[in-house]
Amino acid sequence: MRTITVFLAIFLGTWFLSQAELAFVIPLNDTNSFALQLLKKTITLPVLISYSQCYYVYFWRNLDYRKAFVEQLGLWKVIHVKTSETPVTVARFKN
Repeated sequence: MRTITVFLAIFLGTWFLSQAELAFVIPLNDTNSFALQLLKKTITLPVLISYSQCYYVYFWRNLDYRKAFVEQLGLWKVIHVKTSETPVTVARFKN
């Protein structure tokens, strides 16, 4: 499965979920129950998931990105990641 397919699947799934939640909340707008207020406040969660998926999908799908992310976070001593094709060299300079 290509990375773009994963992006598209997550986007479509979160879009459908937010639209379904919106279609459920609008007819019930007259009541002021706690559950309805909670639904109104969490209706943006699928949108936030859709917009923040890039880091997690790249970390999962691409070994080179995974190695770079692990090195940037300083976890390279804890998590050992092999790259897919060529070694990646990271130079660190102290100012």
